Amino acid sequence: MPFHRQFITLWAALALLLSLSGCGNGSGSAVAVSGNQAPTDLSGIAATGKPFLGTVYLSDAASPPRTAEAPANPDGSFSFPAATLIGFTPPYLLKVVSVSGKDDPSAAALYSIATGPGTANINPITTAAVAAASGAADLAGLFQLFASHDAFDPVTHATTGARLSLVAAGFPHALSDVVSSLNQLLAPFGAAQDDPLGGFYAVNGQGLDGFLDQTTFTISGGNLTVNAASQGPNLFTGSLQDVVHGSVQTGILTPPDGTLPGNAVLTLAVRGQLPSQSSIHYASLTLQLPPGFTVVEDSQATLAGASVPNTALPIEGALQSNIYPAPLLSAANNQLSLNVTTLGGFGTGNFLQIRCVASSALLLTTRAADFSILTATIYSDIYKNKRIKGLSVIPVSLVFPSHEGKGLFAARCASCHSLDPADTSATGLYGKAAEVAATLATTHHQVTLSGTAPSYLFEYLTAVTYGWQVY
Repeated sequence: MPFHRQFITLWAALALLLSLSGCGNGSGSAVAVSGNQAPTDLSGIAATGKPFLGTVYLSDAASPPRTAEAPANPDGSFSFPAATLIGFTPPYLLKVVSVSGKDDPSAAALYSIATGPGTANINPITTAAVAAASGAADLAGLFQLFASHDAFDPVTHATTGARLSLVAAGFPHALSDVVSSLNQLLAPFGAAQDDPLGGFYAVNGQGLDGFLDQTTFTISGGNLTVNAASQGPNLFTGSLQDVVHGSVQTGILTPPDGTLPGNAVLTLAVRGQLPSQSSIHYASLTLQLPPGFTVVEDSQATLAGASVPNTALPIEGALQSNIYPAPLLSAANNQLSLNVTTLGGFGTGNFLQIRCVASSALLLTTRAADFSILTATIYSDIYKNKRIKGLSVIPVSLVFPSHEGKGLFAARCASCHSLDPADTSATGLYGKAAEVAATLATTHHQVTLSGTAPSYLFEYLTAVTYGWQVY
């Protein structure tokens, strides 16, 4: 899960001004680094929306190529440990296929590229990008690429052993073009800014996974075709060599409701008695999320185009704290690991908010008590190993910003303003979430919103504008 470093310490100002900032992870990045620790394994998720059950095969750029294989687990995850890849020459071509289809050129298979250790997911989007970068016209062409990429290529005139390196060099641009061409289809799922290769991916029906759940990709005759699942209507058609000029048909897919990034916010608190003259300077936590919940990743953006704050936000007495390295969510068990550090120190009470994503159905039935803290280690001085005993971390509240915003709109705005898309007057607020945020930085109609209220209203207006259901 590639998160990038981001320190957000002025949450109060962010809430008032709604200057929601994040940092992108760069579409096409094949290597993910968490914090300062470079990854040594190569891992990812193989999925078509559902996990791809089969075997992941890896071929390197040597001549003749060296190969390795790893099972795709029931959740789609796979891993090549560093020890397995000793002596291998990057970049790597990845292929996932059922065991019975390993030697069948027509068997359904997915492909991807990795430039080294880190995260390299395998899915229909990365497959289309490999085809575009290599000139493969169909599944048989991709099969042949994997089987003989070290042979002389009469098209590119690549010498023995060089073709995979050429394909890998063109892969990031090809991936960017494929994602850009599908942008209008991805946006309703909140996935337009997601990185299909190196980004966080969970098989949970949300975001990119939700989009892939509802679509089928076909590569044939040098063209990419995307249809609604189960032989549904055509959504996209374009040449793989000019994919950005393909034709797109929107309004057919139905995004899962309630998946606006950050539509659930969990507050954590420290409970217990601090020793005299002590304060908390470091806390290491592992949080178990309920089934169906995930978290907002640093690079994820709202559908209005504004990037969201990162996964965890220090609050109240811990406001000046940093989350470092960036939080890590395990796709295997849905456990979030994070560290909170500060020079100034903080005491007991509310100290952290976790921005989550869940369906509206789950929001109706989930409470803070459904989250659990598996481990919590708290220090007054991490460098001197001064651990504070007798303290615990507990989930204390779970709020739903878009739902809270709906109540705010009804109570404070509905008497003067409408959300009718046809209302283009000054009183119409449809599509004006950003303008409303700026206005509410000061008193408007004798109404002043403070704290988190402006951000709640912003998220509700954004949800309405993009057709999200708010319960």
